[in-house]
Amino acid sequence: VWDRLKWMPIPVHTIPETSDNVLSGKKYCPRYDDEYQKVLSSPEIMKIINENRDVFDYLTANTGKRVDTLDDLEFVYNTLFIEELYNKTLPAWTRAVYPERLEPLAALSFATPTYNKILQRLKMGLLIKEIVNHMLAKANNALIPDRKVWIYSAHDETVANLLMSLDLFELHCPPYAAAVLIELRENFAKEKFVTISYKNSSEPRLLRLPGCNDACPLEQFVKLTKNIVPVDWDKECAISFTNYGVDFKVSTVL
Repeated sequence: VWDRLKWMPIPVHTIPETSDNVLSGKKYCPRYDDEYQKVLSSPEIMKIINENRDVFDYLTANTGKRVDTLDDLEFVYNTLFIEELYNKTLPAWTRAVYPERLEPLAALSFATPTYNKILQRLKMGLLIKEIVNHMLAKANNALIPDRKVWIYSAHDETVANLLMSLDLFELHCPPYAAAVLIELRENFAKEKFVTISYKNSSEPRLLRLPGCNDACPLEQFVKLTKNIVPVDWDKECAISFTNYGVDFKVSTVL
């Protein structure tokens, strides 16, 4: 109770989005941008877009704005989903594509930002590194401050990015209030284990990290996530131009 009122103030710590390379992953990273464009223009993704070109053209014709990319399409899908959620009457033209044609493409848009190990390392690596460091410190009674819970508040794309980076993402659009629960546990023998659960619109469901059991030994969890944890994020964000016959790197220029 706070000043005789039935509420408890909760501190929320934030940083500017353009400085955030942990949750939103919006801090400028040239190599990420370069690798992401390679994914979006890859034969695999372009094949899917071309096979559904009629959907993109249909949305462009009926929404009044150009819909060329998976992100463009996901924005339209999300808008219609919200309107339907609040019992709004959707335009008649939406019946031809919503939700059946749009939903799988919108779901794919959640997978592309962390489509490969390079993107995962640069987009989610620092969050996973922070989680691992907290668990190691807690296991060694060295966590300062000695907290039991760390809560990160972000967006549906962050949930998808984290699950993708852990190789646990099943293609879907994460619902509102979806959460990933990563817990450090201890058995009677004082051995430390990590469990991962996903709460979408149901009760939390236990997930199994590839290469481990449902209850993954902490040491094994650290080992399995090591390849997506950057050693020096700023250096890894630099673009190498050796493939273009020039041996230098470029990073942020102000």
